[in-house]
Amino acid sequence: MFSFKKKITEQEVAASFVLFSFRGARDYWPKVKKNIQKAFQKISFNDERKAQLDLALAIIAQEMQAVENLFPQEQAERINRWVLNIINTKEDGEYSYKTTFRYYVKFKKELGNISSGGDPLSVIPGLLLENWLGQDIRNYTLKIKDRQTDILDPLLLSVVSGVLSCFLGYFKGIKEQYKIVQT
Repeated sequence: MFSFKKKITEQEVAASFVLFSFRGARDYWPKVKKNIQKAFQKISFNDERKAQLDLALAIIAQEMQAVENLFPQEQAERINRWVLNIINTKEDGEYSYKTTFRYYVKFKKELGNISSGGDPLSVIPGLLLENWLGQDIRNYTLKIKDRQTDILDPLLLSVVSGVLSCFLGYFKGIKEQYKIVQT
C-alpha cells in the first residue's frame, strides 16, 4: 500500500512540538491562572514566567509518554531525545531538562506500580502543583481526623489535570498526517 503522507523529520517533529507546548502554555496561562484562582482564592503565582514554563514542561512530559505508545521504540527514543535536547536552552536549559525528565521518570514509575496503588494520572499534575506552589502546597493537602496528609486536594488535582488534558494528542495527530523519518 502506498503512503502519500508528507515526510517530516524526527527533529522537525520535536521542534514543532516544543514550540506548540511553549506557545500553548503562554497563550493558555491567563485562563489557567484565572480558573485556579477562582476555585482556590488563596493560590498566588509569584513568578508567572516560571509558572508558564512549568506548565509547558508538564505538557511536554505528558506527551513524551504518548510518543512511546505511538512509535516504534527506537524512533520514540530518538524523538524524545530531540525534545529534551531542544528544551535544554541556554536560559532555562538545566531546569527545563531536569524538570521534564523528573516528570517523565515519576510517571513511568507510577505506571509500573499500578497494581500496588500507583497513580500515573495524578503524578504530572501533582508535580506541576509542587512547582507552582512550593511549600504552600501543604495548604492544599487533605486533613483526615485532624491530621495533615500528603494527599493533594482532589478538586485542585482535577483542575490541573483538566488543563493538561487540553494538550493531549499532539503526536497522534502528527502520526496521522505525516510520515516521520529519521533525522
